[in-house]
Amino acid sequence: MIWVTILLTLLWCLPGISHSAPRQIALWRHQASDVEITASLAAIQRFNDSQNEWQVLPDFIPEASYTLSIKAAAQAGLLPCVIEIDQPLVPDFAWNGFIRPLEGLLDDGMLQSINASGKGTYNGTVYSVGPLDVSLALFTSKMLIQQIGARYPTMEQPWTKNEFMAFLDAVKATGNYKYPFDMRAHDNTEWIPYAWAPIMLSWGSDLHR
Repeated sequence: MIWVTILLTLLWCLPGISHSAPRQIALWRHQASDVEITASLAAIQRFNDSQNEWQVLPDFIPEASYTLSIKAAAQAGLLPCVIEIDQPLVPDFAWNGFIRPLEGLLDDGMLQSINASGKGTYNGTVYSVGPLDVSLALFTSKMLIQQIGARYPTMEQPWTKNEFMAFLDAVKATGNYKYPFDMRAHDNTEWIPYAWAPIMLSWGSDLHR
């Protein structure tokens, strides 16, 4: 079980000047499940109803093209005020100057109250905060584990790297599966640090080198 935070990131918006009508704030996010979209729209509505100075206007972009869309918009200087991005993208966007630090833009007390996993940082500076955590889990069937004769892993005694690799070799050797474990290695987006980092870190890897 791992976490990867989906992020709500404040960009290069200047502080607003008082207007008689609410000042509109463009927000981009990717299209997700109906449950997630409903929750996002409800949060936006709560914010809009809570005050009269700002009005958030969401725009939902297909997930398959979302990352490329925001990168293209960033390079063209056409990003909206607020975007939703996966946490692994935060250092890249911060390094390129596409997003600005949140210190001074968010209440210090509120910023401090957010768990470390809910903050996207670059060089020790917070550039994003997340409204939720996302968990990934590897799973298989007990029947397959029994067929292979492997030890059943538990939270107290999970498989070691060697046990995990031996299990995959045994599954492949049955001839019943073309791929014993699909890691989507063809996906060279933020999927690699999103999905692989917890496994690699648990084996002592250093992703910073």
